[in-house]
Amino acid sequence: MAESSKRQRVRESSSTGGGRRCHQPSPPQNSPPPSPPPSPTAEHHNVQFSTPSQAQRNSPPPPQRQRDPPPELQLPPVRPTSRFDDVMTGINCKILENIWYYINDLRTFVGDNFNTLNETMNARFEQLELNMGDRFDTIDARVENVEHDIQYLRRHFGPHGGSSS
Repeated sequence: MAESSKRQRVRESSSTGGGRRCHQPSPPQNSPPPSPPPSPTAEHHNVQFSTPSQAQRNSPPPPQRQRDPPPELQLPPVRPTSRFDDVMTGINCKILENIWYYINDLRTFVGDNFNTLNETMNARFEQLELNMGDRFDTIDARVENVEHDIQYLRRHFGPHGGSSS
C-alpha cells in the first residue's frame, strides 16, 4: 500500500518535468457579482397565508442564478519579438531548471546576434571609459590646482600657517 502511493508520487513528480517551469501569469479570476434579492411585488406584499403549503404555492419562484460562460484565457498582448528575446527567454527557463550555460555556449543560442550584442556592449564600455576618464581628468586637474595653492600658501605664510616674521 505504501509502495503504491510512493510510485504515484514518483509518477506525479516525473510528469511535472522534475524542475521549475517559467512563470506565466495566470488570468485574473472574475466572479459574477451576487444578484440582488427579489423585491416584493404588490400582489404578494400584503397577503397572509394560512398554511405554509399555500405560502409556497403562491410565492414567486426562486430567482435562477445566471451562469456566465467560463472566461476565455487572456493572453498577454502580442509584441514583435526578436530572436534575441526568444533566446534570452529560453536561457532564463533553463537557468530556472538549474541548468547553467556558460558564456561560450551563448553563441549556439544567439548565432549572428551574438556578434551584434558583443559589439554593442564593447561600444558602451568604451563610452563609459571615455566619460569616466574625462571626469577623472577634470577631478585630477582640480586637485592639482588645490595642491598648488596649498604649496603657495605654505611658502608665503610659513609651515605653521602664521607669518614668518
